[in-house]
Amino acid sequence: MAGGKSKPKTNAAAPDEPPAWLLQHEHRLTARFDSSVDRIDSRLDIITQTLKEHGLAIARNESRIAELDDRLSNELKELQRHHTCREQALVDIRDKVARLASAVGTITVASGPTLVSLRCFDNCEVRLSGFPPQLNPCDRSTVERVLVTLEEVELLPHVIRQWNPKRQAPAGEPGPTDAPSSSSDAVACVLRFVSAAARETFLAAAPRFQRLPVSQIFGLPDVGDGRLSAAPILPTERYRLLKKCWSVRKQHRLPNPIVHNMCIFIRRAGSKELTEIDTEAALNAYAATLQQSVSLAATPSTPGQPS
Repeated sequence: MAGGKSKPKTNAAAPDEPPAWLLQHEHRLTARFDSSVDRIDSRLDIITQTLKEHGLAIARNESRIAELDDRLSNELKELQRHHTCREQALVDIRDKVARLASAVGTITVASGPTLVSLRCFDNCEVRLSGFPPQLNPCDRSTVERVLVTLEEVELLPHVIRQWNPKRQAPAGEPGPTDAPSSSSDAVACVLRFVSAAARETFLAAAPRFQRLPVSQIFGLPDVGDGRLSAAPILPTERYRLLKKCWSVRKQHRLPNPIVHNMCIFIRRAGSKELTEIDTEAALNAYAATLQQSVSLAATPSTPGQPS
């Protein structure tokens, strides 16, 4: 405008780019943020990997725990089954013991007085004689050969001791334990069995080797044809009673006394009926009966009476 005052000139328009100091500040913030993000990502990766490993370990542990639980359950069931079976077996054993005790009591009552007194202990021994002198009768292998001959090898567990000659009957007088021998030099031993049943099993089988010569049993051709002999060794009281039975047998010319299971039996000549002798009183009564029979047989019949 003419004559008017002119307006002052303003600065040019602001540029599009921010100031340099702002850009530097932004760059520093961006770099710090990027660094923090990288560290966070790295830590998140570590945490994720750790959680993954922990998850796998937990899964493995859960599997093992489940397996152990199954095994423990099965073992507990097996233990319970065994316990039940053992309880049943124990009940069965108790029942058997009760039945056996009842049976033994019945047999004891039925058989009357005991054959061997309480003071008369049975050692379950058998005298085995007739061994050739070149053999050791107390050697285990020697007795084993005898048991093999008897087919009774299961009886091998026994105690062997030498024969005590003090228990032999006097020379020239037949006794309860005398045994035939092929030679005066033949030797003997004693077998002690674990029970009377084992002893009786051995004695029942003894006739098998009594039919065979010792040369065949032991494979010794130069020992002759002697035979082995087995006889039970009685307790002291029973042995003394048997010796008296032999005296009665000799006096009345009876068959030899029979010993079975520690029982002594006598029979008359020509008779198969056995009479059990369990005490000296019973033997005296039996001898008196024999003497009475002899007296009656020797008494002449009077006229008018039947003979």
